[in-house]
Amino acid sequence: MSDNDIIGKFREKGLRLTPQRMSVYRALCELRHPTAEEVREQVRRLTPAITVATVYNTLETLVKSGLAEKVFTLDNKMRFDADTRPHHHLYDNRTHSISDLSESGLSDLIRSHIKEMGVLKDFELQEIKIELIGHYRQN
Repeated sequence: MSDNDIIGKFREKGLRLTPQRMSVYRALCELRHPTAEEVREQVRRLTPAITVATVYNTLETLVKSGLAEKVFTLDNKMRFDADTRPHHHLYDNRTHSISDLSESGLSDLIRSHIKEMGVLKDFELQEIKIELIGHYRQN
């Protein structure tokens, strides 16, 4: 992602762009579902003086603004995702890795089923996030 793309995204969200925020967001975009610690390690290569607090605070700001999402996993680690488009995740319980699963109508199918069954009468469904858990077969 280019600097201009990042600048545009921050402007869109009304966020002030600082060098630290730029570094954290760039690292988040480059890494696949990283933990905060993995983001910090990546950022420290270019900005050694950045503090842990700055990384955590920046990640929280990105989540609150809609530029990132939190992904909770079975291994009790919070991960972050810069891809905020509707999608689901595959969680490999052997390697603890996360892969994206394209939307492909899965949420629509679930919404339709829930509506048809009438199981959520007093609940306003806002979004569906699915984490499919398993592992990749060894060939």
